[in-house]
Amino acid sequence: MSTKEEVQVLWKNADAICFDVDSTIIQDEAIDELAKFCGRGADVAKIFSEKERKNHYLNGQNWTTRWVGVTCVEGPETGQQSGSVLLVWKGQRQVNKVGRCYLCGRAKDRTKEAMKGKINFKQAFSRRLDIIQPSMSQIREFIRTRPSKLSPGIKSLVNLLHNRATPVYLISGGLRGIITPVALELNIPLQNIYANRLKFFLNGDFAGFDESEPTCNSGGKAEVIQRLKERHGYSTVVLVGDGATDLEAYPPADAFIGYGGNVVREEVKAKAKWYVTSFKELQDAL
Repeated sequence: MSTKEEVQVLWKNADAICFDVDSTIIQDEAIDELAKFCGRGADVAKIFSEKERKNHYLNGQNWTTRWVGVTCVEGPETGQQSGSVLLVWKGQRQVNKVGRCYLCGRAKDRTKEAMKGKINFKQAFSRRLDIIQPSMSQIREFIRTRPSKLSPGIKSLVNLLHNRATPVYLISGGLRGIITPVALELNIPLQNIYANRLKFFLNGDFAGFDESEPTCNSGGKAEVIQRLKERHGYSTVVLVGDGATDLEAYPPADAFIGYGGNVVREEVKAKAKWYVTSFKELQDAL
């Protein structure tokens, strides 16, 4: 889509509208808020900071990390210290040995990728959850005591879309359990939520996440939109979101609208043909 005006036409005539959730229809990033609630906010916040990346180095012999100390037990670097949360992070337990030299082969490639800031979405998502380790009871208490705050104007906009018989979908790399109350508040059918599901042991402890959900992968939002178009025969699907993962879903989305009402991400603002900071702008354009 080449111009703002053309995006506005597609918005007005869309067969379906998809919204991102975190920092779009709600004001915060729910997984970060959950981390704070569980007492791990600072640890999660440190994962991808530029300062921390620059403090890590790989010179062929050593990679320092604050999360896990790993001693290689096989290969030319035997006995030397290396480390990565990607492959050896086990909840809060420090791993002292690995079964192969960590500074060679595929492990080395993944280490370099992480240090360049190229960790994919699934790795990032997994790392956050491994740090937080949210139990079922913590999730329930978080939802009860810290309900997500809707962004100003979203409820009115969704009501108008419903009145126009335009289907509304929520597509998020966040947690379905936290998004469900948001969907209920907006009268969005629960089957229209596409997000990640947590898994728990019988005692309620965190057991991981459903890796079959497309939203846990890089490019997952694009996959969901393509499925919606194939399943329902939509010819025009518009996606509204604040982040790079939303921008990347166009195409298969027929148009992307950048939203900066909660946080402005410069890359999205620069690349979106239509960028808004208020949902009233979208409502007025219908």
